[in-house]
Amino acid sequence: MRLICIILLLLLSSCLHKKAGNSLPVIIPDEFSAKSKNILDCVDTVMYVQLDNSILIPKIIKSFWLDSCIIVHSYEGILRYDEKGRFMYKIGDVGEGPEEYPRNLYYVTVDKVEQVVYVYLIFQEELLSYSFSGKFLNRVPVQIPANLKKIVYPEPNAFFVQDDLLFFYYNTNQGLDKTKPLYWLSVDKDGRLVHFRKGYDDKLKNTNGAGFFLFPMNACDNTVVYWDLLNDTVFSVGAHRATPVYLWGKGNFRLLETDGMSIPIERRICTMFADTNLFSLFLLTNYGSGDSKVMFYGFYDKQEKLFYRLGEEELIFDKKTGLSLWGRELQYDVIDRREYLLTQVQTVDLMNISELLPWGIDPDDLEGNPVLVLIRLKDE
Repeated sequence: MRLICIILLLLLSSCLHKKAGNSLPVIIPDEFSAKSKNILDCVDTVMYVQLDNSILIPKIIKSFWLDSCIIVHSYEGILRYDEKGRFMYKIGDVGEGPEEYPRNLYYVTVDKVEQVVYVYLIFQEELLSYSFSGKFLNRVPVQIPANLKKIVYPEPNAFFVQDDLLFFYYNTNQGLDKTKPLYWLSVDKDGRLVHFRKGYDDKLKNTNGAGFFLFPMNACDNTVVYWDLLNDTVFSVGAHRATPVYLWGKGNFRLLETDGMSIPIERRICTMFADTNLFSLFLLTNYGSGDSKVMFYGFYDKQEKLFYRLGEEELIFDKKTGLSLWGRELQYDVIDRREYLLTQVQTVDLMNISELLPWGIDPDDLEGNPVLVLIRLKDE
């Protein structure tokens, strides 16, 4: 009997320890600390790369940083630059041929290990691949089962290489009522379906605001931060696993399937989440009480285990330029084993610091090509 009691106590102790050890941070914006927290405390170095004017680029959609070059997905195609911003050549070309992609309707991702650029043609549901030297490699269909096509539009929300697989992330409901949402699917590099994840059996009472729930972004450990506001859990999704990392607090901070969306969705949209080794930075847009609409950033310090609320001043990332992350599109990446936040600014933002603009400023085009910004983070 005594032995049985000891075993039960050990099991109970083990369960309690496991529960405490696996507790997740809970995101409750109203309870964020009002104490000042400055993003500069996390920044090691800031680097600026002005792209030359060989090709005028109205917008950069995404940039990929490699050891000795930069690959840019732009409205003018997929372009390769050297590390100083000098144009080298196009990868593939815009057109309708078998080795070409359309002007806008495609996604791009890069396999840094195999040195391959992948282009997903949205409406053709085909995958093109090119070497970093620009050589066309292959064109294959992406195998999306018919039952999944019925619940999603052809367009994913994001496209990433994760280890040996290609991942497509989708908005949770895509505006289609009475369907279980598709969260993500993965294919191998020949386009063959490997895995997919669908949502709950419960149906939405209406679709107002659908398509604003999923906001994936790269994170540390080659995972992607994923959540939808129908769920209280934020996941870190890897090539072969999905792990809970945060919880949303109940109430107005997430969408409840049982509330019939009675609280306007614009009050609780979180539109960006960058997860690093030391902190997480996320953007809450149009969050407020009553008729007020407020945009602010949440900052979770993983060492202190505290949430902070950051305004524009706390998001200044470079004392020299006075530039802030406020309202800018962000990427997260690991380059040469160091963590970076990536963004872009216009040349006019740096016109008083000539050493940051080696290609100068065109007096007829003060905006010029975007200047890429690498914000290297401290590693401890």
